[in-house]
Amino acid sequence: MACEILGSRLALFIVNGLTLIFGCVLIFYGTVGYIRMGKEKTVGHVTNAFALVISMGTLTLVVSLFGLIGSCCARPPKLDEEGNPIEMKNWKKYSNRILMVYFTIIMIISACLLYGALLCFIWSEKAAEYTTSYWDVLQQILEGTSWDPKSLGNAMKKSAAAAGGFCLLSIFL
Repeated sequence: MACEILGSRLALFIVNGLTLIFGCVLIFYGTVGYIRMGKEKTVGHVTNAFALVISMGTLTLVVSLFGLIGSCCARPPKLDEEGNPIEMKNWKKYSNRILMVYFTIIMIISACLLYGALLCFIWSEKAAEYTTSYWDVLQQILEGTSWDPKSLGNAMKKSAAAAGGFCLLSIFL
C-alpha cells in the first residue's frame, strides 16, 4: 500500500510541477504580449486577450502550488492507542485541507471546461452571423488588414471548434 501512495504522490508532484512551469510561461508570454501591444491598440470595449492569458497563468500557478503542497505534505492523521487523532505540526495540519481545495478547484475547472467546450461548439455555428452583425466594430479592430466578413466568419468558426476540442482534451488531461 505504501508503494501505491508513493507512486500517486510522485505522479501528482510531477504533473503539478509541469503545470507550475506552464503557468509561469503563460504569465511571462502574456506579460510580454501585453507590454508590446499597449493600451493604445485596444479598441473600445474589446478586452485585451493578453490579460486573459496572464489571469489563466496565475490561476494555473496557484492551483499547481496547491497540488504540490498537497502531494508533499498530506498525511493521514496519526492515532494514539485510544483511536484519537494526534495533533500534527502547524504546517502539516492544513495540508489535507489544501489538497481538498486543490481537488475542488480541479473539479470546478473541469466543469467550466466542459461548459466552455459546449459554448464553443454551439458558438461556432453562429460565428458568421455574429461577424456580420458586429462588422462595424470588427472593422476598427482589423483596420489595415484584408479580412472580409465571410472569411473572418469562417476563421472564427474554425477557431471556436478548435477551442472546443482543446477544452474537451483539457478535461481528459
